[in-house]
Amino acid sequence: MKIRQASREFNVPKTTIQDYLSRKAPKISRKIRKTGPEPLLTFDGEEKIVNWTINLAKCGFPIKKSDLIATVESIIKSSNKQHLFKNGKPGQRWYSNFLKRHLEISLQEAEGINKARAIVTEESIRL
Repeated sequence: MKIRQASREFNVPKTTIQDYLSRKAPKISRKIRKTGPEPLLTFDGEEKIVNWTINLAKCGFPIKKSDLIATVESIIKSSNKQHLFKNGKPGQRWYSNFLKRHLEISLQEAEGINKARAIVTEESIRL
């Protein structure tokens, strides 16, 4: 497809398409978009928590809000990092911002599981 045709069809300025094709378009990453301080657990730490919650959900053990907050609290206490949480525990604001940062996590109701999924052991889901 030609640039002019794509511009008309998708309602995108022709120069934007030209810049993208010539690699002048800025690369957008999570770290560039983010303003303010880095998350308390760092991007890698939060990514590990996201993967952990997704893996638990796949095994039929969706994590509750209270469990996620308790896990983050224990990670913070064990790492001896300075934090601004009341009582050393993340609150509703941190939780909602965490969900906004990681759209792959969503709130869902737990479902009943079949016998095959019920035999998963705790050892198989630990990181």
